[in-house]
Amino acid sequence: MTYRVRKYIAYVCVGWLVAVLLGWMFNVEQAISVPSSSVLTHFDHDEVSLSTPSALSSHSDSTGLSIDHHTLLPSLTQAPTVLTQAPSLTVPSSTSHELFEAGRQEFQAGNMEGALDLWQRAIADPMTANNMAFQAVILNQMAIAHQRLEQWPDAQVTVRQGLERISLESENLTPALLSIRAQLLNTRGRGEWVLGQPNVALETWDAATTLYQEAGDHEGLLGSQINQVQAMETLGYYRQACDRILEVLGITRDCSTLGTLHTPIAAPSATVSSASAPLEPESSQPIPSQPISAQPFLEEVLGQIEAQPNETLKLLGLRSLGNLLRLTGRLNLAQQVLHHGLDITDNLSPQQEALTQLSLGATRRDQYLQAKTLYRRAPSGTNLAIAAQLAD
Repeated sequence: MTYRVRKYIAYVCVGWLVAVLLGWMFNVEQAISVPSSSVLTHFDHDEVSLSTPSALSSHSDSTGLSIDHHTLLPSLTQAPTVLTQAPSLTVPSSTSHELFEAGRQEFQAGNMEGALDLWQRAIADPMTANNMAFQAVILNQMAIAHQRLEQWPDAQVTVRQGLERISLESENLTPALLSIRAQLLNTRGRGEWVLGQPNVALETWDAATTLYQEAGDHEGLLGSQINQVQAMETLGYYRQACDRILEVLGITRDCSTLGTLHTPIAAPSATVSSASAPLEPESSQPIPSQPISAQPFLEEVLGQIEAQPNETLKLLGLRSLGNLLRLTGRLNLAQQVLHHGLDITDNLSPQQEALTQLSLGATRRDQYLQAKTLYRRAPSGTNLAIAAQLAD
């Protein structure tokens, strides 16, 4: 083999080695420059969510229960979050969390069926199987959606399933778990109310109030007590409603100061059942004014009610007092108080305005009946007596 041939072969070999080396270096560089995959990003996201308080708080804010404690018609957008009260609760998996959030958005958009479908899928997520607290939250939301669709039996079954997730016999009932169970009871109470079981509903709300107290959930406690006040008002338990709202407002006075009512009232309690003690609302007929002056009481109580920052509480206080004033015969005072309550309903729900209008209408009716009674007592043949006959 000549020198030139050997030299050519050597050049070829060196070139081949250089090409291999350059190719290897290029592949390494490409591998290093590849961006993180979606799997890695997702893993990092879960890792951060499970290990940092800020991430846990973020999940909690978006997966918390959204029951409006302030009305008998729960709303998804005004409730306190519940998972933030117990950082030790297991954060739901990313899939179930996303399904829950998507369901919440559908609920807010008015698509109850879509929300129910997404929440059912969130519960079916295998990663949620052992997270009883999160399942209970979802089931409560589903019950509210069923109620919005007027699917009352389905709502009650769903609430029962949620309560089974958080048993009172458990040894690890944290304040957050107590609060979740209380919210389920609030939802159950509304269903019982609509299904014609008012006494049972009051018992349920009383149990919810107890749990809220044990959990230290002040906002939940307030909402449950407001539910009870509105229920008592609707049933005609005006004195109990008045006493309860003053208790909620922190006013240490007794509504019995206003005088004796026409019909004795048995206060509803957890020991009263609808079967053994049917509800008997207080008389709405005009009652002669009591000799005890209501002015000092009203001046003190109204001043404290006016100082309340919560508009719903302020209205409930005014309406309860107005109803009680009507039943003790102080119709003019009742009308003034109820008119004042009506002035602050602009920022509240139509339901609150309607209830206040009903109380005001009953007061005006009683004023008419009272005036008519006085006309009838006028001497025969006078203009007043004739006017009373024409009014019949």
